[in-house]
Amino acid sequence: MICCSIGSTKIIKYHLALSQIYHSITCYFCFETFEVDLEVDDHFNGHNDEIYDCVVCCNPNRIEYDVYDGEVRGIVVGDGNE
Repeated sequence: MICCSIGSTKIIKYHLALSQIYHSITCYFCFETFEVDLEVDDHFNGHNDEIYDCVVCCNPNRIEYDVYDGEVRGIVVGDGNE
């Protein structure tokens, strides 16, 4: 396992070509900040979206992001009730 930090993003790489990327987001509903774990294959390129419940208010947050060469770019947080 290899661990490194880039700004507010912490990356843990495993030997299986998967990266766990921890990113801080702000809840769409209560505006509190919490961390999400985005598990990304190092060879995946494309768009992904996931639903994460806020750890403070429990409302669903839809997180959309793009992945290029194992790096997450362009995270957008929206209403998970859509």
